[in-house]
Amino acid sequence: MTITVIRISKILFLVFLTISSSSAQRCIFPGRYRDYTDATGRLYYACNAFDGTPVYFRCPKNEIFNDLTQVCEAKASPSALICSWIQIVLGKTPDPDGDGTTYIDCTQPSLGPRIVLCVKGLFSPILLCCYDGSTCYY
Repeated sequence: MTITVIRISKILFLVFLTISSSSAQRCIFPGRYRDYTDATGRLYYACNAFDGTPVYFRCPKNEIFNDLTQVCEAKASPSALICSWIQIVLGKTPDPDGDGTTYIDCTQPSLGPRIVLCVKGLFSPILLCCYDGSTCYY
């Protein structure tokens, strides 16, 4: 029993270390923030006011990080939420519940987040469009 607990602790530590060292994100303000490079919506980081180094966490399966409440919650329809500031800045972000053929559009924040289906290709979070390998579709 003790050996199993030690092995699990080592595995969890390595996973935590891998997640926390994999990003170049720096903290400016204390709080918890969703990592928008993670399309699942489960990855978030906590910032303290001291050294600016984020500490990464992952929400349990079937939960996503809610920017407003700063906690992991059961997945909800994006229309039930409001656009976060980063979604407004980017305009389009990956749909955490999608398979790559949909994205969340916050180009009109007053309408709230809208799920949009790509006409062709898959949504590219780098190009911010649906991309089929040669053409961007907006």
